[in-house]
Amino acid sequence: MSDPYDEIPYPGSARPQTHPDRLATMARVFGMAPPSISNCRVLELGSGDGANLVPMAFGLPGSEFVGVELAARPCEEARRFAGELGLSNITFHCMDVADAGGEIGKFDYIIAHGLYSWVPEPVREKILELAGRHLTPNGVAYVSYNAFPGGHVRRMIREMLLYHVRGIEEPRQRTGAAASLLEKLSSEQTADDEYRAVMKKEYARVARMDPGHFFHDDLAEHNEPVWFSDFIERAGRHGLQYLSEADYHQMQPPLGAPLPRDDDIVRAEQYWDFLRCRRFRRTLLCREDVRLRRDLDDQSLAALYAACRTAPVSDSPDMSPGAPEEFRVASAAGEGSIQTDHALGKAILVRLGAAWPSLLPVSSLSASHGGDDSREAVASFLIRLWARGVLDLRTQPPNFALEPGERPTASPVARLQLRTQRRVTNLCHQTTDIPDETTRQLLLALDGTRDRPSLRSEMERLPGGAISGEQLHRALDGIARQALLVS
Repeated sequence: MSDPYDEIPYPGSARPQTHPDRLATMARVFGMAPPSISNCRVLELGSGDGANLVPMAFGLPGSEFVGVELAARPCEEARRFAGELGLSNITFHCMDVADAGGEIGKFDYIIAHGLYSWVPEPVREKILELAGRHLTPNGVAYVSYNAFPGGHVRRMIREMLLYHVRGIEEPRQRTGAAASLLEKLSSEQTADDEYRAVMKKEYARVARMDPGHFFHDDLAEHNEPVWFSDFIERAGRHGLQYLSEADYHQMQPPLGAPLPRDDDIVRAEQYWDFLRCRRFRRTLLCREDVRLRRDLDDQSLAALYAACRTAPVSDSPDMSPGAPEEFRVASAAGEGSIQTDHALGKAILVRLGAAWPSLLPVSSLSASHGGDDSREAVASFLIRLWARGVLDLRTQPPNFALEPGERPTASPVARLQLRTQRRVTNLCHQTTDIPDETTRQLLLALDGTRDRPSLRSEMERLPGGAISGEQLHRALDGIARQALLVS
């Protein structure tokens, strides 16, 4: 029997929340001493076409990466991807997760994204067993899964779609029929019907998805949400405990939500899921004997690096105490704004915005605003930004160039991806769009062999590709700002 992932591809992509640096950052913030990401071992279960793991291996050449993937076609694509980049620090095993054993060794970071809820019960147990058996003493495991109570909504719709497509075997016909039913359900209720509102929201979600994602996520043979507290209990049976979510802002209580009386973090998170009607989690686990520290302070952030894409709304912001100023902020979740009258906070936002996309040591932010006396104030402000999801914290800055140099070189990962797609992985392990053909062709030409005159000559050979020296300068600066140039 063929694997459905061989029949219809599941397009892979970089998952910033799974990067070893994200896992190490969360571990360090909560009191652990995680292995250095510069020299670590990383395992990804369900590694697909390598779109997540291969860019990690390129960016961390001193570390070792292992992928396990059941489907033959994506596994071969992953091997080809790594091979074309000449990577020797990554290996892909075409095998069932259920068959993985001691031969794979120990790992500092273990990743299972988009796998746990979509496999049979014995394999779900095997994922946690592997994490418990193969995680190093200060390692971190990442497991994502569909969660209740929001999973009840998805399950209701999934069961209707599966009923509708029963008897349809061809994957693309099955996907099209399911999407058509969902569109019909979203449009044929009364205008003020709450059921219609739910269906419209689900249809809007599906309309944004690649058909491969819809087929494998919503129409898969297995799709089992779990209660967060039950998941943590099961992890505990394998010697693991709850560390955090991969996104710190996802751990913030809903507005006005009190902590349960016993201050148990698992119990608190479960109640917050009730209030949010949460559907999906990206949970981090560590060994049960690790002692965690839940109260964040200046020591939690002391050795980290910070970045924030921000700029003051005003051309001449008032930096004095008590004068409110608004700052634009952008993150993976979208664009927004922050207002503060805190002089220290405004100074930090200005510095981070001027440096972006570079990261600044948190210690340098303290040193420039009063030294030791301001460390707590700086940490408090940064933690508030982090809780809002607009601050990026890392254990070490990614290796990319902000100055193009005489012969600019674009990331080989991005140049390879641009042969077949418009979305690429940058050197911060984030996905960025290359919407126009001119920028795409310029990136493909940035192989380190051409100076600026040569680049202009190369572009002139293309239809409509001629650019002036000033246009080339601006284009290279924009590419650098997307963290796409190697240093």
